[in-house]
Amino acid sequence: MASSNTASISFPYPPDQLHRASYDTLIEICAPASVIANVPTVTGRTAISWKTFGEDIFLQVSTGQQGSALTITSKSMLPTQVIDFGAHRRNVAKIVDALQRRLGPGQMLAPLD
Repeated sequence: MASSNTASISFPYPPDQLHRASYDTLIEICAPASVIANVPTVTGRTAISWKTFGEDIFLQVSTGQQGSALTITSKSMLPTQVIDFGAHRRNVAKIVDALQRRLGPGQMLAPLD
């Protein structure tokens, strides 16, 4: 029940390949028109539901020790939203799962909160 959730994961791929995979993953999860790719970040917005007013999702790609690292953050669109009913955790988990299906297993650097 937080206003955001963050996790980090690394993959043995160059940053440009991870950036492209991150963009493709957000297209699947968010409204495609809301997804914006600006190296090294990819941002998207989820739809409004009966549980939340939607979430902003930020993916930040950086160079890691053995390839690239990705920091995933899901944050409430409205700063006044206090309860998220687990939406942020689910968003981050969906992105991690989708990327691992696309790229193979990655190494969690900072686990889900």
